Amino acid sequence: MEMINVSERMQYKDTAAVAGHKKPLEELTDVMDLTAPRKLDWAVEGFAVKESTNIIYGASNIGKSFLCVDLACNLTEGLKWFGREVTRGNVLYLALEGQAMFENRCIAARDHKNMSSEGFKLRFKPVDFFNDEKCVSVLIQLCDDYKINYLFIDTFARAAGGVEENANEKMQKIMNTIQNIAQEAHVTVFVVHHPGKDVSRGMRGASSVQAAADSVVKIEKNADDIICMTIEKNRDGQCGKMGNFKLKPYELTHNGFEDTVTTRVVEEVKGDESGGGEVVQPPQKLGKHAMAIWNILELMRVEPVPKQFVPNTEFLMYLRTTVFDRFKERENIKDHSSPHKAFGDGLQKLKDAKYAASYEDGKLEYLYVPNRLGKVDRYEQD
Repeated sequence: MEMINVSERMQYKDTAAVAGHKKPLEELTDVMDLTAPRKLDWAVEGFAVKESTNIIYGASNIGKSFLCVDLACNLTEGLKWFGREVTRGNVLYLALEGQAMFENRCIAARDHKNMSSEGFKLRFKPVDFFNDEKCVSVLIQLCDDYKINYLFIDTFARAAGGVEENANEKMQKIMNTIQNIAQEAHVTVFVVHHPGKDVSRGMRGASSVQAAADSVVKIEKNADDIICMTIEKNRDGQCGKMGNFKLKPYELTHNGFEDTVTTRVVEEVKGDESGGGEVVQPPQKLGKHAMAIWNILELMRVEPVPKQFVPNTEFLMYLRTTVFDRFKERENIKDHSSPHKAFGDGLQKLKDAKYAASYEDGKLEYLYVPNRLGKVDRYEQD
């Protein structure tokens, strides 16, 4: 028997492979062939790139659907949205919760903006992105039939087919399905989602949802009842404050009836109304511990102050204790060998960078909470 060593066998295989393929299996791009940097093709400037998957989340009844209807109207008309340029296009909105009320919101937004362009389409039929492949094919076909550029899914939970939201693999499958729709139908997707029971931990359900999204926007109310938008994740742009708005009552008159129906429309809040001043970016470069404290502080600003406390040093001591309690329960902190040290390090970085301040009275340290512009609010006794 003739013996062939391993190196000769591999050399024989490589020669045969080359001989069998005169052309490469596929064309690859050489780095040296790249020229000027590619300009990002924005659907919404600085927020959503075309054919991307984007999530807007916030607490129930805070105004997520109102905000998305407002965005859909601006995309249809080609109008700036919170100062950002948009690419005009047709919209398909999957309204999976409350048809009658949703129609009222759309009528109000349409009339409030004096829309003249057709192309904002609504669909109220249920979808199931986990179990029903046919509904996915139908959506892709509808996007082609109506020349759709933007797809809104309201809400993620209603499109998930009742799947357990904490199951990472199942949630990843649903996100893959949504991304496949974006790519095959050539649409930019906006998904409405909810936070978890602990709002400070972000979106509800498995981490794979946020990981798969191209951008994530959180909306929450501040102490003045202004709804604030923050870009938490942005694969192609910057994170930070996006804009503020409030929901303005809007009356609709029934045809043939004397009574009216009141709904609401989005009204942007600018300048002094929202606090004014230069918006300061969250302290992302200060490390995960400082960022965790910052996020908790910001979320606590929209919570009611316990009645037994007034804005004085007693309240500030309560605040510091509560922040630490939430800090040590965070996913990347709870297994830390020394949560107290991690908290102290993160807090010190915030104070050094002027994102937070404290007042020391003997052995007690009172923590001041940063306001929405990144400055320090000093609570004082009236």
